[in-house]
Amino acid sequence: MRRTPLLVIVAIMLPLAALPVRAAGSLPSVAMGPRPGPDALYRPAATTPILTNAGEWAAPPLMVSGAAAYDGGEYLYQDYAYDAYGANTSDAPFAQPETVPNAADLAFGGMTGDLAYPTDVATYGHNAADILEFRARLDDTGRVVYRVTLNTVLDAAAAAVAIGVDTGAGGSDDWGYGIGSLGSLGLDHVVVATGFDPATNQAEVATGLQPGGATWRHYLIAGLWDANANAFKPIQEQPSATMPGGAHGTAPPPVFNVGFRFDEPMGPGSLGGILADDPNNSVGARTVGYGHWREHAQAKALAARDISGMHADVDFGAIAAETDDFSGVPTRGYLSRLYVSHLDLGEGARVERPMLRGPIQPYSLYVPPSYDGSAAAPLTLALHSLSAGYNQYRVFAPNLHRDLGDERDALILTPAGRGPDGWYHDEAEIDTFEAWADAAARYTLDANQVSVYGYSMGGYGTYKYAAQYPDLFTAGFAVVGPADENILGGPTAGSIEDAHNTYRIFENLRHVPIMGWFGTNDELVPVAGSLNVAARWQQLGYEHEADFFPGFDHFALSIVDEWKRGAAWLGRAPVDRNPSRVTFKYLPEMDNAALGLVHDHAYWVEDVRVAGGARAGLVDAAVMNGGCTPRYRVAIPPAGTDPAPHVKSGLRYYGGTCTPPRNSIELTLDGVAAATLWPQRGGASLGTLTIEAASTADATLTLKGTFGTRTVAIPAGGGTFTVVL
Repeated sequence: MRRTPLLVIVAIMLPLAALPVRAAGSLPSVAMGPRPGPDALYRPAATTPILTNAGEWAAPPLMVSGAAAYDGGEYLYQDYAYDAYGANTSDAPFAQPETVPNAADLAFGGMTGDLAYPTDVATYGHNAADILEFRARLDDTGRVVYRVTLNTVLDAAAAAVAIGVDTGAGGSDDWGYGIGSLGSLGLDHVVVATGFDPATNQAEVATGLQPGGATWRHYLIAGLWDANANAFKPIQEQPSATMPGGAHGTAPPPVFNVGFRFDEPMGPGSLGGILADDPNNSVGARTVGYGHWREHAQAKALAARDISGMHADVDFGAIAAETDDFSGVPTRGYLSRLYVSHLDLGEGARVERPMLRGPIQPYSLYVPPSYDGSAAAPLTLALHSLSAGYNQYRVFAPNLHRDLGDERDALILTPAGRGPDGWYHDEAEIDTFEAWADAAARYTLDANQVSVYGYSMGGYGTYKYAAQYPDLFTAGFAVVGPADENILGGPTAGSIEDAHNTYRIFENLRHVPIMGWFGTNDELVPVAGSLNVAARWQQLGYEHEADFFPGFDHFALSIVDEWKRGAAWLGRAPVDRNPSRVTFKYLPEMDNAALGLVHDHAYWVEDVRVAGGARAGLVDAAVMNGGCTPRYRVAIPPAGTDPAPHVKSGLRYYGGTCTPPRNSIELTLDGVAAATLWPQRGGASLGTLTIEAASTADATLTLKGTFGTRTVAIPAGGGTFTVVL
C-alpha cells in the first residue's frame, strides 16, 4: 500500500496565556504569628507559557506523566520530563565514561539510554528533544490538528517531532527523514513538526487528514533536526557542537524520546534484577542511580528498533463528540507528577553541579489505595539519596511505600530536588516545598500529620528540614544520613564542615522525635560521624533513637527493605505548633535570601537576628502559665532485632508537660541581637507578664499578639522585666 505523502509543517507562533490559578490546598495554618516553613510552601500556583492554551486549545494540562484523556474535544497525552536519552547502546557503567559521550549521564546518572546531546549547550541544553505533551483535535472542517510541546526549546529549529499515524490501510514501516524502521507499524501518514515557538515550546500542525469518527493508532518520537538535510540528525560515536553522539559501535535510530508510554518502568526493581537484566553492568556508580529515570523501556525498545508497544489509539469520534474521559489519568498508586515552579532558572539540564533548570519539574507521589479524599490523609516526605532521583523508592526500596504509605494510609512524596545532588538547600529546598504545595492543592492532606524520611543524602535532608522547620513535622526518620554535606563534618563534630552542617542546629529538635539508622561499616558515611550525631541527641535529652547495625554498609538497609518500625516512629500525635517551650537556633549561613530562604523562625519565635561577632543566635523561651501534667522519660532498650540485629540508644517521652501556674516567660538569648515572640501561642495570658531573661548580648525583644506590640530592651546579662499585654 502506497503511503500518503509526508507532511512537514512549521509551527504556528502562539500567543501567551496564563494557566489557571489553583486554590491553596491542605497546608499548615496558625491563628497568629509566623507560618511554619518557608514562603515557597504558601505561594499560589505558578504560571508558565509552556503548556498554556491559545486559540482553539482549551483543556488544562494533565500534569500526570504517562497519562492520557479526552477533554472537551481534545485528546491529551502527558509525557515524562527529562527522559529523552534515546537507545540503550552500552551497558558499561555511565556509558563508557572514558569516552565521555554523555555529559548529562555522567552528571545525573541512571539513564538506561546512552545518547548524548551536542556540546553546544546554548542550543541543545542537554534536553532539546524531550517531549512534554501531545494534543489532537479537529478543526471546523473535520481535519486533524496536532499540538506538541517540548520541555526545552532554546533554539526553534534544534529539534523535531514525528507523528506516525496508522489508519489501518496497510502502510510502510519506514518513517523517512533518516529515521528508518521502528518496528512493524504500518504507517499511512508521518507528520513532522519543527520550528517550535521558544516562548511556549509548542508547535501546532494543521494537517489535511480527515478521520471522521475513526480510531487511528498514533506513534510519537522526537530527535534533533537538520534543516538542510530535511532529516533527523544521525547518531555519531562522539558528540560535536552540532551533532549527537553515543552510538558505541551500534546504529541507533536518531530518536531521543518516544511518546505514549503509559506504564514506563524505572528499570529493574532490585539489585539482583539489575544484574539479571544487564549482566555486563558493573555494580558501582551507574547502579546507584540506575532506573531513576522513567525511560528504561524506551531505551530498550529503541535499541531493538521496535516501539510497536508504545502507541495511542486516538478515537476521533470521541473528540468530535467532545467526550470527557479521564479514566487514563491515575489518581492513586505511584504517580509521576509535574508542577510549575516559581524559580526562573532557564531551560534544559545543567551538568556542572547538576540541575534540572526548566520551569516544569517532576516529583513522585504515592497515593495509597485507601485514599478517597473524604478524610485528610497524612503525608511523608521521602527524600532521595545522592546520585538518585524522585523515582528512587519505587526501584530500590519498593516496600517503603507499603510500610510508610499503605500501613499508615499516608501519601508519600519524593521531590526531584532539581537533580541528584542538591543536598536539599537553595534550589533543591525550594523544589521540595513547591512540590509539597502542589500535592496539597490536589489532595486532601492532614497538615498536622506530616513527617520526613530520607536515605543517605535524604537522611541529611531529614535532619535539615526537621531542624530548620520543626513546626512542620511530627517526626523524622533518617537512614545512613550524614550530618553535613562535607562528609568529614560529622566525624569531626563540625571542626571540618561546610555552611550547611545540621549538627549545629540539632537544638531545634526539641519537639521533633528523630530516629536514625546507621551501619557500622558504612563506606560513605563514616560511623564516627554517626556516633557523634547519636551522642549529641543524647546530650540534648530530646526524644530520639539511634540504631547501629553491626557489619552493615551504606546500602544494606535498602536491600533489607523493611521499614515497619520506622513507620511506627513516624505515626505520632499531630504537630503541636504552640508548645509552651520553644528552643530555636538560627544559623544565617544556611540562608539564601535571594531565593527567599531565611530560616529565622519556628513556632511562636520569629525574626531572630544574630548579635555582632556571633555565628548563630539561640532563643530558648518557656511560658510558665499552666499546671502539671506528668511527663515520663524512658531510656530505649539497648538492643533490637527489627529489621535486623542492632544496638541502640535513645529516649522516649510519655505524658504532658509541667509548668508553674504563673504568667511569665523564662528566656535565654545566646548570640541574639533581636527576636520577636508571640507569647499567647505559648500559653501566656493577657495582663501582667513577667520576663526572666538571660542574654549574652544587648538585645531587643518584641512581643506581638492580640494586644498589639510591646518592646523590651534586654541588656547583656539579662534581668527581670514586667510587661502588660
